[in-house]
Amino acid sequence: MPTYALNLPPWAKQFQRLIPPAAKIRPEESVSLRALVQILVCIGIVATDVAAWGINSSGIPTGLWAVPLSIVGAIFSWYRRAERNVPVKFLLAVAMLAALAYFFINILSTPNDTRLALATLLIHLQVIHSFDLPQRKDLGYSMAIGLVLIGVAATLSQTLDFAPWLIAFTAISIPMMILDYRSRLGLSARFEVKELPWRALGLLASLSFLLGGLIFVLLPRFPGYQIRSFPVSANIPVPENFNARIRNRGFPEQLAKGARGKQEGDQDYGSGGTASPRAYFGFNEEIGLDVAGVLEPALVMRVRSQGRAFWRMMAFDEYTGTTWKIRNTNTISIARQPPFGVIYLSANLTRLPTQSIVQTFTLVGDLPNLIPAASWAQELYFPTDRIALDGVGNLRAPIELLSGLTYTVVSSVPLRDRAVLRTFKERYPERITKTYLQLPKAIAPRVGELAKKITAEAPGDYEKVLTLTQYLKQNYTLGNTIPPYGTERDVADAFLFGTKGGRPEHFATTQVVMLRAMGIPARLVTGFMPGEFNPFTGYYEVWNTDATAVVEAYFPGAGWFSFDPVPGRELTPPSPDQAETFGVAQDSWQKLLTWLPAPISQVLGWIFGSITGLIAGVFAWAGALVLDLGWIGVVILVALLTAVVLLGWGATQGWQVWYKHRQLQQLPVA
Repeated sequence: MPTYALNLPPWAKQFQRLIPPAAKIRPEESVSLRALVQILVCIGIVATDVAAWGINSSGIPTGLWAVPLSIVGAIFSWYRRAERNVPVKFLLAVAMLAALAYFFINILSTPNDTRLALATLLIHLQVIHSFDLPQRKDLGYSMAIGLVLIGVAATLSQTLDFAPWLIAFTAISIPMMILDYRSRLGLSARFEVKELPWRALGLLASLSFLLGGLIFVLLPRFPGYQIRSFPVSANIPVPENFNARIRNRGFPEQLAKGARGKQEGDQDYGSGGTASPRAYFGFNEEIGLDVAGVLEPALVMRVRSQGRAFWRMMAFDEYTGTTWKIRNTNTISIARQPPFGVIYLSANLTRLPTQSIVQTFTLVGDLPNLIPAASWAQELYFPTDRIALDGVGNLRAPIELLSGLTYTVVSSVPLRDRAVLRTFKERYPERITKTYLQLPKAIAPRVGELAKKITAEAPGDYEKVLTLTQYLKQNYTLGNTIPPYGTERDVADAFLFGTKGGRPEHFATTQVVMLRAMGIPARLVTGFMPGEFNPFTGYYEVWNTDATAVVEAYFPGAGWFSFDPVPGRELTPPSPDQAETFGVAQDSWQKLLTWLPAPISQVLGWIFGSITGLIAGVFAWAGALVLDLGWIGVVILVALLTAVVLLGWGATQGWQVWYKHRQLQQLPVA
């Protein structure tokens, strides 16, 4: 190749002699190593696309252009590996500045969730970087980017579609690291399949997956320890004066009375009829308790949350004897606040200690314009600049919640302390009793008399509610029957003294009526049970069949608390305040026990339950110590932990000395 010399003036040549010549680079000659690094990077790019598809389904997959362009860059780098490539480096620097500008544009459009923006920046940098990979250290940068991309994909993934790409990444990375190590030592990095220790590699990969899975299952999930990230879909513009009326796609032909005037051809949804198999009938401004029909199972949403919770959607305050209504349908608009785009909701006042919990919802199916959230929601990160709040505290969106929508809620959940709640004996506020003690005049006196008889010995209103909840669970049957009420008989009376059973809505209605008859404010609430936790994705998968009704009762000084009278479920709906430090381990263990014979599963279940109970008790005690004593509790915990570590270290050293001494004693005397 010809060389060119510049005609420099004498002073410039003298200055040039003072500059030391650049060291000649030693290019990486291994085609095998380069090929494996390129495959690894392509897997990271495609895995990011696959993981982000449910979040950004409207976008064009990055891999469609990034993978082939990155391959072209790798081929170019191979042929130009021995050249300085100064003009190319200049163009690549300009391209990196453009990628950085595009990154800042993405950050400004989605300030609450930067994962996709960061992943896009890494992909852009990798494609640009692929055109200049002369040395092994340059390939090392690509390896690091591939590893970061697979990590970002893991945080974005909501399904197991990501798993095959993770396995492929691991399979490629092991031989790649072997070749990289040989290159570091200056050895030949030529790829010879027959020279690879396949048995050792297989054992290493198996142990890695086994150890990783074990760590994942046993990793404690502390209720108060969580990354406060707020993923939200792209902003959706809405008019300032939007219509906040509830719109449920599942009932195009069945409209609640009161939502609009009765029109010709409308079915009276409040009395009779068959519910749509696509959507739960309890998400309307009025629900009838004699609506028949069964839901066809369909996945509705995935929820990432620190703990299980009842995803609350609606509360009703007026009972007619046959239906539930929202008495005050007027709404107020709440605007998003800069700079982080948060919608601050009215806080529920309570004297109990609270715990903050972050939940991120990603819709898989369609829902009405009601926003599911754990109770006691305080902050909402939603893709519209405003929402509406009705008179019962229901969160109404200006849009229907369609598949692909993502939003985040921060709830401040009171810690349900039964001993403390029993001591609250304040008077109920008038604003509460005026609304939540309402009962129609047709309610039979025997409903209230039965409630008072059941709870006669319960000390305090909280214990009365628990006693009544347990009574309904134990004495009535869950089924698809509808209590046969008439003009002189309401649903609660027909349930208690007629069918002695029904659907969850009938259980909840009956308990609310009985509580109101005793003078305890209560209301019916509809929403979703937590769903099935997927330990591989970390998401709760919520189906439309998880939709149900529960009861909320009000306690002065504490606020609204939920109860569940339905048989087969806990006394209280799942709540984030119920610590599940080793919830994943317990769920995984329960599934494993179902595969084992009964005697073995019973013994192992007792052992595992004792161990996890002891560990969970220690963590609960430590949390209570910090909560009660603050920094003093932290200091005490650190001191105790230090003492335990020192004792363990001393015991280990003592055992080693004893064992060595014992071994020496067994040697023959010289």
